[in-house]
Amino acid sequence: MIADIQIPPIMKVGAGAVFEVPSILGRLGCSRPLIVTDAFLVGQGFPAKLRDKIIESGITCEISNDRRG
Repeated sequence: MIADIQIPPIMKVGAGAVFEVPSILGRLGCSRPLIVTDAFLVGQGFPAKLRDKIIESGITCEISNDRRG
């Protein structure tokens, strides 16, 4: 099976960029985004903070991480 994956060319960089994620997801019509990360970043707490910001905006969100290493 072949799948087309289209990723919009949106890149926000800098202090406070994380606060723009919920509005970007809303504009894109995302209703259930998935944050894909690794165990190290999960340990640092960043993915959870991002997920919480997204959930605060009324969008359901989950985190997936590689626990192997």
